[in-house]
Amino acid sequence: MSLRLYTGEYLTSPIPVHFGLNWCTHACRYCFANLNRPDRRADNNDLAMLVKWRRDGKGPLEWWYLSRGYPLLVANDSDPFARSNHETFLELHRVATGAGVRLAYQTKGGDREAEDMAIAGPPTLFYISLTSDDDAMLADLEPGAPGWPARLDLIHRCKAAGHHVVVGLNPLVPQWWRDIDAALLAMRDAGARHLWHGDLHLSRFQIAAMSDGHRKRYAGLID
Repeated sequence: MSLRLYTGEYLTSPIPVHFGLNWCTHACRYCFANLNRPDRRADNNDLAMLVKWRRDGKGPLEWWYLSRGYPLLVANDSDPFARSNHETFLELHRVATGAGVRLAYQTKGGDREAEDMAIAGPPTLFYISLTSDDDAMLADLEPGAPGWPARLDLIHRCKAAGHHVVVGLNPLVPQWWRDIDAALLAMRDAGARHLWHGDLHLSRFQIAAMSDGHRKRYAGLID
């Protein structure tokens, strides 16, 4: 099921409903979701439920929240703008907009058409993840994701359009940054004013799912 109550981040997120997407082609080496379930697929039947709930004027707890203006988070288990999610996201955006549901985003950026469609929507939350200011490092850590300048540009475009942006230094690994002080100033200059940071944390099952090479490379970073 893709459409479900969201209880992640120990309930610190003010967004109570989540729509899960396909596996993520950003291919971040440390991604908990890819390590947990690399073959996941969005359940597009859940899109029909939004239409039905809107038509009937009633639904389960998920609809109670959405019908009262809470946004739908897209997505904690993938990136809505990754190549693997481009078509799914465009359809989700069409259906959600038609049902009067506002979307919020967790992303590293990606497909420009999908980004522009999201940015053109009503003011909402963009949680934009930044993990390094070194494009060579990013190409190794997150081979399918946009580089450092592209993510700063995404922050700038979101802020210019009136959206609330939270930068996610998550995971924050000091060794991955060339100059964290200069990077923070660059984020500020792009318009960011809010930041969430967290340690690299993986379960023993997620570590076991890594390739031998990446398990050795991250061994000194993971307690």
